[in-house]
Amino acid sequence: MEEEQQQQLLADKQSCSPSAAKRFFSVFAALGSNQLLRSALSHLGLFSTLVVYTALGGLVFRALERPGEVTRVAEAQNYLWDQRLSFISSVANFNSSSGLNFPDFLRLRLSAYEESICGAVQQGVLHVPRRAPDIQSASEVASWGYLHSIFFASTVLTTIGYGNVAPVTFWGRAFCVAFALVGIPLTLTVIADLGRIIASSLTSLGETLREHLPCVAHLLQATDDGSKQGSLGIFIKSVSFFAAILLLLVYIAAGAALFTFWEDWTFFEGFYFCFITLTTIGFGDLVPKEPDYMLLCTLYILVGLAMTSTIIELVRRQYAQSWKRMKELSARLQSLSGPITDALKRIDLSRASSTIDLTMLHELRDLKKTLTLTQLETKLRFPTSKKNEWQKEMEAAMQEIVQLTSPPKRTVVIYETSV
Repeated sequence: MEEEQQQQLLADKQSCSPSAAKRFFSVFAALGSNQLLRSALSHLGLFSTLVVYTALGGLVFRALERPGEVTRVAEAQNYLWDQRLSFISSVANFNSSSGLNFPDFLRLRLSAYEESICGAVQQGVLHVPRRAPDIQSASEVASWGYLHSIFFASTVLTTIGYGNVAPVTFWGRAFCVAFALVGIPLTLTVIADLGRIIASSLTSLGETLREHLPCVAHLLQATDDGSKQGSLGIFIKSVSFFAAILLLLVYIAAGAALFTFWEDWTFFEGFYFCFITLTTIGFGDLVPKEPDYMLLCTLYILVGLAMTSTIIELVRRQYAQSWKRMKELSARLQSLSGPITDALKRIDLSRASSTIDLTMLHELRDLKKTLTLTQLETKLRFPTSKKNEWQKEMEAAMQEIVQLTSPPKRTVVIYETSV
């Protein structure tokens, strides 16, 4: 028995030997040197932090708000139950000696009972009790359940704020302020990180298509080389822009289809809810109520917000590029206005013997190309808009300038003579 114990101690010492520790640290270092694994762990750690923070916040909200809500709902149910019994008793024991006929008396008592129902609904009572209420029945209709509280915490962090559920206690509201101050920046960081993952995935997809499909590689090359294939490049950029919008609409439609199974909604109601949610408008007229799908709904909203923010950034860049292009064109026109005027004066003074400045002709040709690409870009991005007046005038002016600056035609006559 003692020999077995000694052998076990010797085996433990060998397992804790420096060679074993060295192997452990070498494996750990090899994992740390893997760039892809480190990046995946970084994304996963950031997302897990948000999940844990949201879950803890939901539990704190439930602990702060649920007891008070259950008490309020129980009191409202008892009051409504008493009013119900009073209404039935007064109708059953009606006596005409009160000076009222039965229809007027019934109308008066029914109006008072309806007011008590409205007050109970404001306190959170969802249906008229059919039996004497108790704390258990009040707990069943309380809004601050586990999943509902976590879903409420996610709406706070994403700044959607439907408004159907809100804290009413002092400590609940104070915690909501502190929870949002810390959690909203964390949520925005996670959304930005998910947006980068989506953008990187789309970039990788483009690279894969470039490698395996020659026609796609040619189109992608056109977007990179605007000087050689400017019109085609602008066209592909516009198609990519509309493809991003289409991707967002497909994601919203997929969510709408899911909500038709999860909730008692039509497809349009689901599409409307997804759009209002992913744009963080959050009216609160439609809110998920099935607790079984609350966590999936939260995940869908988080990924959708990342996709929406990414596509909105793409739209912003498209408008910024258009504005930058307009400013560059305006600056180029202003820089060439003086030289063009001088060249026209020289041509007008000595039209017959003037020599045309070839550099100026090249500048005019480049300027016309830039104007043409700008007009094409405007047509592609705004297909229903009409041409602006300045575009028409600029086109006419460029035609006149090119005609005036074209070299004069000379006729050379060669003849033979016997002299």
